[in-house]
Amino acid sequence: MTTTQRYTVESFTTGERRTVTAPDAWAALADQPGPCFTVVRRAGGQYAAVTDGGGAFPVAGEHIASTPEAAAASIRQHYAAITAAA
Repeated sequence: MTTTQRYTVESFTTGERRTVTAPDAWAALADQPGPCFTVVRRAGGQYAAVTDGGGAFPVAGEHIASTPEAAAASIRQHYAAITAAA
């Protein structure tokens, strides 16, 4: 039996947030239209904003921070820098 969890996925381009149910963060990101990210809690209490490498990101990546808000802000800023340079 596969355990599923709820993930809030945010679009980089529109800022729209949607809640999806998936077995892991990568599956939650895979079914989304366009570039997006989600924030997950890591062992030790850290948070990681993760993206699957879609859109402007050439590879999957994550931004680690002590709060989910800081992780999300960091990955949004990175996305903005990548798209501005393109």
